[in-house]
Amino acid sequence: MICPSAELLGVEFHCPSRTVEREGPGQLPLAEEEWRWVGKGSRHSKLSVQCFLSSPSSNATIPAEFPRDRRPCWLQEELIVPESRQVEVENGELCTERGGLTMIDGEPCAETVASESAEAMDLGRDREPCMEKTTEQKACSEGMILEMAPEEDLGLKDSALKPQTVPQNDVAHFVGLLKKCAEQRDLQKGIVLHADLIGLGLLHSSVIVGNTLINMYAKCGDIKNAEKVFDRLPARSVASWNILISRSVQCGHDDKALYYYRCMQLEGFYPDAVTYVCMLKAFGSLRDFDKGQEIHARLIRDGLLEINVHVGTALVDMYGKCGCLSKAQEVFDKLPDRNVISWTALIIGYTQDNCGEEALRCFEQMQLEGFSPDEFTFACAIKACCSTGDVVKGKEIHAWVARECLLENNMVIASALVDMYTKCGELELAQGVFDSVPSRDKVSWTALITGYALHGYGEAALTCYNQMLLGGFLPNELTFSGLLKACTSLGALDKGQEIHAQIIREGLLDKDVHLGTALVDMYGKCGSTAIAKEVFENLVGQDVATWTAMITAFVQHEQVDEAFDFFKRMQSEGIYPDAITFSCILIACGSVGSAEKGQRLHIEVIKLGLVEEDMVVGTALVDMYANCGMMLEAQDIFDKLEVRDLILRCVLIGGYAQLGDDEAVFKLIDDMIMEGEEPNAAVFVIILNTCSHRGLSEKGQNTFKILSKNYGFSDIEQHTCMVDLFGRSGQVEKAAMMIREMPFHANLTLWTTLLSACEKWGNVKCGRWAFDQAICEDDKDASPYICMRNLYAAAGRKEDATKIEKMQFAKQAWRLNEVGLTFLID
Repeated sequence: MICPSAELLGVEFHCPSRTVEREGPGQLPLAEEEWRWVGKGSRHSKLSVQCFLSSPSSNATIPAEFPRDRRPCWLQEELIVPESRQVEVENGELCTERGGLTMIDGEPCAETVASESAEAMDLGRDREPCMEKTTEQKACSEGMILEMAPEEDLGLKDSALKPQTVPQNDVAHFVGLLKKCAEQRDLQKGIVLHADLIGLGLLHSSVIVGNTLINMYAKCGDIKNAEKVFDRLPARSVASWNILISRSVQCGHDDKALYYYRCMQLEGFYPDAVTYVCMLKAFGSLRDFDKGQEIHARLIRDGLLEINVHVGTALVDMYGKCGCLSKAQEVFDKLPDRNVISWTALIIGYTQDNCGEEALRCFEQMQLEGFSPDEFTFACAIKACCSTGDVVKGKEIHAWVARECLLENNMVIASALVDMYTKCGELELAQGVFDSVPSRDKVSWTALITGYALHGYGEAALTCYNQMLLGGFLPNELTFSGLLKACTSLGALDKGQEIHAQIIREGLLDKDVHLGTALVDMYGKCGSTAIAKEVFENLVGQDVATWTAMITAFVQHEQVDEAFDFFKRMQSEGIYPDAITFSCILIACGSVGSAEKGQRLHIEVIKLGLVEEDMVVGTALVDMYANCGMMLEAQDIFDKLEVRDLILRCVLIGGYAQLGDDEAVFKLIDDMIMEGEEPNAAVFVIILNTCSHRGLSEKGQNTFKILSKNYGFSDIEQHTCMVDLFGRSGQVEKAAMMIREMPFHANLTLWTTLLSACEKWGNVKCGRWAFDQAICEDDKDASPYICMRNLYAAAGRKEDATKIEKMQFAKQAWRLNEVGLTFLID
């Protein structure tokens, strides 16, 4: 029957009626039991379940009272449903009310792959929240979904489990309804169906129904109730366990999945293919290579690798995530049957391990073998182009997906393209892809924001963020990290503090260590090392990147002692430095000329093999020795490095230039050009400075001509070098002419350089022109006043010198920047 209070609850609740014989005073001899909802209090704020007895002969209906052990089986246990509150049940007992519906005898919920193992075997996608699947989660560039396994493998059509006590059509009917609730994430209707199943006794007679109910709760994100239903199943199957294991993996609870995996074996259940697929994904996420190998051995023993492509694909994926690509390739090569998902799993492994060239090789090979890439394969290939910096190949893939019309409504590929173009510096193309997609998601917005921030376009990043909010998208941890980078590039401390406050309101700092690292980095690079340290100390957890960000902040602001202290402290707390940490602390040693500390660190990185393997460490060592004036040691490290990039060469050339070794500077530059390495603007600045300081005017002028004509370099720094070169050699008019003819606005440094040359050579007229221009740029800087006063004094014009001095006092121009001080010392 349907309970009388159904209208109040907005749902129907089916409960059984039966005819019983009852004895005792005031009882009807032959009566029918009716279980009803009873409302108590104002607006039925309390609901209870009560049995009423009615007699057909007397038309009487009276409340029934009897002990708990005589109640029907479906009323023995409590059902928990959403938004619970305690309500009173007859005989002083309590049950739980949720969502305006109170029931008895129930169980709580979880998600699974048992009825739809496509998600259970989703190998490449990042972990997703239990309740929803957004485009963002699908847009992960490694994402892919395995094909759905047959329902027979999942225990939903197992004829051996068909109930003997109820008609098969009832089972099929409820299984279909529960699956529909799971697909639509309709928890409320699922709860009503649960109550119907309790009333009909189907949960006690059909494992199929029990498994489907667990699956429904799991799909709707109610893990607790799924587990409760599971615990109360009178009989379980392997599929029952698979459901809990699968959903635990899907929600990122890998340790819990491992717990269920062990329990099912202790209870005598042997894992099947679905179990192994789920556990391989869990071990891949945990980077647990050893346990993954144990599963591999079992699969070989059971012969599953030869007959189940999903298992083989999961094994490839596991080895890839554990970084063992040789094993992943070996398993892949032995697969008797491959599909596009197997290929994608291998491509993901190479991409995640930054082996972009190998990933692209696999991408080409799969096409040669007749497999057409799907959206996830394309996304992975695009990410591989990003890791190799191969924007040309990326454009080819872009053209391909455009021809196939895959971009129109596919945010997985679109987000991957936006990410690839931004990281390769093609911001206009990234914006073009973004603008061409009719629908956008959080992933594509975040990729665009982060791209602008990484390339120093902080204003554009913040503008995108405002547009993202107007579009109804809320930021996540990655978005906030990109915004903090934007604040760093702008030096916008106030905006960074606003974002910090928003992160705290969202409660994200306790969940994401990378976000904490981004905050420390932002405060450090904006000059607030005290706040950076405070944020660091308050973080729940710090990893090596967080420690390195803090050390970098100290080094950049010349707080070298604090940097050394933190370097020692991180090791005492069990965090071992990585290559970037060592590089940072080596630079600190060089900045204070601490060769002894630098040499001890050198020994440490040799033990770790970092000098040969990591260019950053090798460059930092060369820089440290060069700054300490130990050019033999710097040259020795340089000679031993197999790979030498432009940055490394610039560091060594700069070291020789600092010591005035012109011959070594020009030899290194000649060697570089002979080896096919084109010099950049920084190298030319070193050459021009060297020529300037050594009086090599002709060589400097020739270098500048080559610079402008052959390489297209022409910026204010190089013009400043040339003005200095002419000034030092007494060619003041040439220096002034260069400033007049250059295609951009002169800054304070350039005018001060010319003024210093005029002071040296006594050119009062040109000097006064340079002085007037300099104080227009910054009238608070002391350098122009000092140079001009000295120039007038040397020319015997004491009154004019006094006027300049008074002008300096009036303007309170006492600031002496590093550049100005250099000119004065020179």
